[in-house]
Amino acid sequence: MVANREPLFSKLRTGKPVIQIGQYRYHRQYAGVGSQALWYCSKNSSPRTCTAAPTTVDGVTVRRKPPPLFLESRLGRPVIQMGRYRYNKHISSVGHRALWYCTRGPVFLTSRLGRPVIQMGLYRYNKHTSSTGSIGLWYCTKNKSCKCTGALKTIDDVIVKQKPHNH
Repeated sequence: MVANREPLFSKLRTGKPVIQIGQYRYHRQYAGVGSQALWYCSKNSSPRTCTAAPTTVDGVTVRRKPPPLFLESRLGRPVIQMGRYRYNKHISSVGHRALWYCTRGPVFLTSRLGRPVIQMGLYRYNKHTSSTGSIGLWYCTKNKSCKCTGALKTIDDVIVKQKPHNH
């Protein structure tokens, strides 16, 4: 069953306006400037504090921040999808409090010693000394201590090949 994603405007028994979008209900926070209104998710007081908040102008939804999706990865680990951003639960997180990290794409950095480094999620790669020109070989920083086989191959700072980690 596919939920209706079109906003449905109605009122509660108390007369307060609400919007139903799919399976989510929103209450009006305040009227805003002119004919603009801001809304908050009715689940806002729940433990997972929903941050979804549509904005309407003259009864038409002009901006809608989708609620976070709690999913599982291919390996069964918890994942949060918020818009185009994806967050993985840190492996040391236990219980109700958890540390989540964004799984953005690669970030090209410079180390304290001025050497090039790639940071991808929790993994960090150092550029191999034999890499020159547009082709780069990058190895996981744990390749000596953990004998990690994780590696990247880049051409003009674009990752073209990736080997998996073993730690």
